[in-house]
Amino acid sequence: MEKIYNKLVRDKIPEIITENGAVPYVRVLDDNEYKEALEKKLLEEYREVIEATGNDRIEELADMLEVMCSLTYLEGKDLNDIILAMERKKNERGGFTKKLFFILEAIYTHIAPSEVPKEKAGPFGCQSTQFISPS
Repeated sequence: MEKIYNKLVRDKIPEIITENGAVPYVRVLDDNEYKEALEKKLLEEYREVIEATGNDRIEELADMLEVMCSLTYLEGKDLNDIILAMERKKNERGGFTKKLFFILEAIYTHIAPSEVPKEKAGPFGCQSTQFISPS
């Protein structure tokens, strides 16, 4: 029985398949094919992260990070570069820990946010500096 995959796999998968008594057919990709295969793999791992829960989600996130690192290596960088960029962005723009959901940006020239008429305040009565807590 044959099973066709046509996808990028981890380096030791052919060995594991052979140890299980099957015959893997693989080829080495060129750099362009490799980049494209990694991008497809990132989407595959993303879908698996979304569907997973608990410890399975951690495993899927690890797979996703492995793909991200491989893409980073293609750029001549490594995991540390990803972490530094993440920390820089977090310092500049913050993280996601406050659970803020951006609804609308309304610009009123020459008017202080507190002076925006209620009918112009936007959905849910939000003003530019107003936070709505979940109830």
